[in-house]
Amino acid sequence: MIVAGLRRYRRQWLMTAILVFIGVIAPRFVHDGTWLLIGYLAVYAAWVWVPEPYRTLRNTLILTALSVVGLIWACAYPGLRTLAAALILPYAAILGGRASKSNWMLGAVVLLVLIRIAMLPINVNNIISAVVGVLGIYWGVYGIRVRREAQALDRERMNELQSAYHQLQEAHQRLVETTQEVAESRAREARLETLADIHDGVGHRLTSLIIGLESLDMMLPDDPKTAAVRVPDLVKTAREALQDVRQAVQARSQDVQEFDRGALEVMIQRVNQYGQTHVEVDVPRGFNHWPAVIRMALYHVVQESLTNVLRHAQADYVTVRVTATPSMVTVNVRDNGSLASPPSLGFGLNRLRRRCEALGGDLTLSVAVPHGLDLQATLPFPQGVHRYVTDPDLLSG
Repeated sequence: MIVAGLRRYRRQWLMTAILVFIGVIAPRFVHDGTWLLIGYLAVYAAWVWVPEPYRTLRNTLILTALSVVGLIWACAYPGLRTLAAALILPYAAILGGRASKSNWMLGAVVLLVLIRIAMLPINVNNIISAVVGVLGIYWGVYGIRVRREAQALDRERMNELQSAYHQLQEAHQRLVETTQEVAESRAREARLETLADIHDGVGHRLTSLIIGLESLDMMLPDDPKTAAVRVPDLVKTAREALQDVRQAVQARSQDVQEFDRGALEVMIQRVNQYGQTHVEVDVPRGFNHWPAVIRMALYHVVQESLTNVLRHAQADYVTVRVTATPSMVTVNVRDNGSLASPPSLGFGLNRLRRRCEALGGDLTLSVAVPHGLDLQATLPFPQGVHRYVTDPDLLSG
C-alpha cells in the first residue's frame, strides 16, 4: 500500500522533498526574511497537495492574488525586496499549470511581471530579468502541461482505435462464420429437398411398379396374353420414375449455380471491405461453365482457407489463384502470415481434404517463402465432359 501511494503521488512527493530541502538550506544563505521564505515554501507545498478538482482557475487566481499581496507587504522592509521578488516566480509556474485562454489568466501573468519589476531597482537588467523570468517559467510550465495533455489524448484515441479495431475484427469474424453457415444451410436444404422430391415422386412410382409386377407375376401362369399387355405400362412407370430422379438431380444442380464466379468474388470483396487482410483473386473467365460440383468444391476451399487465414495467420495479404488444364483444376491460396512450420489439420481443413478426395483430387499444405501458408487443392474434371477439356476459353484466365 505504501509503495502504491508513493507511485501514485510521486510528483507531489518529489516537489515536497525539493521544497523541504530548500527550507533546510536556505537559512544559511538568507539572513533577512527567513520566516517569509519558509512561510511561502509551506504555501507552495500545500498547493502541490491540493486535489485536482479544487485546482480551478478561480482558486488559482485567488491564491496568487493573496500571496502576491503578502509579498508586496513584505517589500515594505528593504531587506526583503529581493527575496519577495524571487518568491513571485513560482506563481508563474502555478498559473502556467492552470493556463487557459481566459483574459483573467493573461492579466494575472502581466500583473506578476509588473509587480516583479516594481519590487526590484529600476534598470534595464532587472526589467529584462523580470519579463524573461516570469514569462519563461509561465510558458515553460504551460508547454509541459499541453504536451502532457496531448499525450494523454493520444493514448485515449489509440485505445479507442484499438477497441474499434477489435470490434471490427469480431464483426468480420461473425460475418465470415455467418456466410459459411448460410452456405452450409443452403446445401443441407437443397439435399433435403432432393430427398423429399425423390421420396414423393419416385417413391410413389416405384410403389406402383412393384404392385404392377406382383400382379403380373400372378397373371403369367393363367393369362400370359393379358400379362404381356400390362408390360408396356410397367415400363412406362419405370421410365417416369427415372425421369423423376433426373429432375431432382437437375434441380440440385441448379441450386449449386449460386457457387459461380460472382459468388466467389462477392465473398472476397467482403473480406477486403470489412477486414484488415487484402485478398487478390485470379479466376478463369470460363469458371461459370465448369461442372457445378467442381465450382462448389472450389468455393468451399477458398471459403475455408480465408476463414483459416483470418482466424490464425495474422496476414495482411492473400492471393487466390485458380488455374485449369484439360484434365484438372487447381486452386492455390497463399498468405504472408506468421506461420513458419506446417500446421496440423483442423476440422475445417480435414473436411476440405475429404471433399477433394471424394472428387478424386487432393489437398496439400506447405510453408510459403519466407513465411505464411500455401494451400493447394487439385480436382480432376469429370470424365466424358469433353467441352471442359477442349475449349481453351473455358480454361484460360
